[in-house]
Amino acid sequence: MSELDWNDDAAALDAVMHYFWTHGYEASDIDALALSAGLKREDLLHRFGNKHALFRKAVDHYLDVGFDRELESFETGRAPLATLGAVFDEIVAPPDSSLAVGGRVRFSSGLDVAPYDTVFQQAIADVLVKFQTFLRNRIAAGQQQGAISNASSPDDLAKLLLGAMIGARVLARMQPKRDELVAIARSALSILTDDETQA
Repeated sequence: MSELDWNDDAAALDAVMHYFWTHGYEASDIDALALSAGLKREDLLHRFGNKHALFRKAVDHYLDVGFDRELESFETGRAPLATLGAVFDEIVAPPDSSLAVGGRVRFSSGLDVAPYDTVFQQAIADVLVKFQTFLRNRIAAGQQQGAISNASSPDDLAKLLLGAMIGARVLARMQPKRDELVAIARSALSILTDDETQA
């Protein structure tokens, strides 16, 4: 990344948050973070404070702006159920897999390092709360359209889908087999439309 304009905090925070998501908090040093943001080390520290202050500002910026921006790309031109399917494919996709659709859900990379990084765990927890709300809202919209079963509440279905996504993400890193990941996604999404419900 070329050196950023001094006033462009958003671009700098986007860059360092992407680095944090990929490497975790503990493994991210100031020199590497400054390089990712296109800033000199001393400029980065003067602008945002120490590493922990930078991390918290980057997380807050992501929650305020980046998260919604990432997920909007999945909603454009898609019905709620199709949106959920596209997000599921993205989150569970193994690296460089044909399942991947562009790395648009950047926080999902943080799921890989959070178990080993105590500072990172709270950031991931904060993001997952917001992500579960996104799932809940999409499910509720699908239920209103009649495309998703009303047998369970949007809250319960969002929790179930989130758990399935996280479990599949772990499996994707351990055994990245396309057929197994597709089966998990298909089974989880089928619960949304399984309607003994509407019979």
